[in-house]
Amino acid sequence: MFRIIFVSLYILLFYQSGCSEKPSGFPNVYPCQIIVHNGEQPEKDVRIILYPSFASGSLLIQGQTDIAGSATISTSLNRFSRQGVPKGKYTAVFEKIPETESSLSKKEIETMKPVQREAYYKEQTKKRLELQKKALPVVLQKPAASPIKFEVKDEIGIVVNVNLKDY
Repeated sequence: MFRIIFVSLYILLFYQSGCSEKPSGFPNVYPCQIIVHNGEQPEKDVRIILYPSFASGSLLIQGQTDIAGSATISTSLNRFSRQGVPKGKYTAVFEKIPETESSLSKKEIETMKPVQREAYYKEQTKKRLELQKKALPVVLQKPAASPIKFEVKDEIGIVVNVNLKDY
């Protein structure tokens, strides 16, 4: 019995430690913070995705603003993630998908026929997309159009301030 527990713990620790190891090809990263305001007010719950000008392979570089409008950007590869970004030039894209108020309760939705439920969800998605267009300037939502460009040159990193009212 003791042996089974010991082996189980060993296997668990082995797999947990394997997930935290830096994968080959993961770049060195440097601090990157993006602060988003809408006029004088911080803008929370904005997802920021960075598109590098260099070939990034499977890297995902993103962050989300907190209640103070501040996002610490992280770089991820597979399931490994570290705060910061590799050196290079970036274009930032912003997403905010507002929650819509449901006019129906969960119980009412569950009693719908599948066709009715599908139509209801399509309508909710349409409302969310309309609200998203209004929530953030459209120019900030597409990599080709976004004017938010910056470069991380060294270990000091960068802080980028974005005021949505400017767009």
